[in-house]
Amino acid sequence: MWSSTSMTTASETQEPPQWPRVSETQGATAVAKSLGKLVNLNHVVLNFAFNNLGAQGATAVAESVGKLENLNHVVLNFENIGLGAQGATAVAQSLGKLVNLNHVQLNFNGNSLGDQGRRALKSLEEQVAARCSIKV
Repeated sequence: MWSSTSMTTASETQEPPQWPRVSETQGATAVAKSLGKLVNLNHVVLNFAFNNLGAQGATAVAESVGKLENLNHVVLNFENIGLGAQGATAVAQSLGKLVNLNHVQLNFNGNSLGDQGRRALKSLEEQVAARCSIKV
């Protein structure tokens, strides 16, 4: 008669490691902190779409990007992140400081920007249009 026994190794019975829970805002803040150290960066593409960064996380990222004086190409995908007027304004103000920009592409679809946020983005477009291709 054939008998089957099940063997379980010690590694199979251990619980998987428990990683600390990090909110999207905390994650964006950590990315922003690291990004700010890349002072020679001239091209950045960031995709935070469908993550709940909110205005606080987006502002942290925007402020770090705005300090990267060598940037000439910026693509930010902030689709459906809970950006709001405050976040849109922070992005517009930060990017407006970058004098070397020649390409900006922004995706704010699915966010409620309000009149204030739309005005800030329109102001950014007007500010950089002469020296930069911009898609909002």
